[in-house]
Amino acid sequence: MCIRDRARGPAVLEVRDVSFGYRGAPPVLKGTSFSVREGEVVGIVGRNGVGKSTLIDLVCGLKTECAGTVSIGGVALRPKERVRASYLVMQDSDCQLFAESVEAELLLGERADEARTARARAALARMGLAGLEDRHPASLSGGQKQRLSIAVAYMKDAKVVCLDEPTSGLDWAHMLDTANTVSYTHLRAHET
Repeated sequence: MCIRDRARGPAVLEVRDVSFGYRGAPPVLKGTSFSVREGEVVGIVGRNGVGKSTLIDLVCGLKTECAGTVSIGGVALRPKERVRASYLVMQDSDCQLFAESVEAELLLGERADEARTARARAALARMGLAGLEDRHPASLSGGQKQRLSIAVAYMKDAKVVCLDEPTSGLDWAHMLDTANTVSYTHLRAHET
């Protein structure tokens, strides 16, 4: 899925002729190129094992391409630089939840001033997690953890956000909420 009518301006993400492979195996990606403009929501679909997760790991700097370039904000970045400019919501939410409470997870590494705390609470409400601020993330259901991880991504203000299997563990109503939140987040960026 790609929402082109909301996209404007220069590409915020450009992948040019990127190739990647594991030692002793055929390439997973070969000459892959695409670009994404600000506000654009892009879905990557395909069979298991074709390189979808590998591609987003490359974009977010968790893997290093064998060839090609990945640019964020018009600048070709090395993997370590891409880690700082992007945010990945992993398929397994347990791997990226560290704080002692749901609210603290959204404020992790940030000043907990009044405006930021209000924004965190609004994100929790938007993701159907209001009232769970004091709960430990490990006590949440799988779907709640997934929605919390997406709320954390919203709070990070990264230039590029990648979601690996974002609807994993979600029921139909929360899948729709997640899709609406992703679109809403990108639309809000255009209002400022």
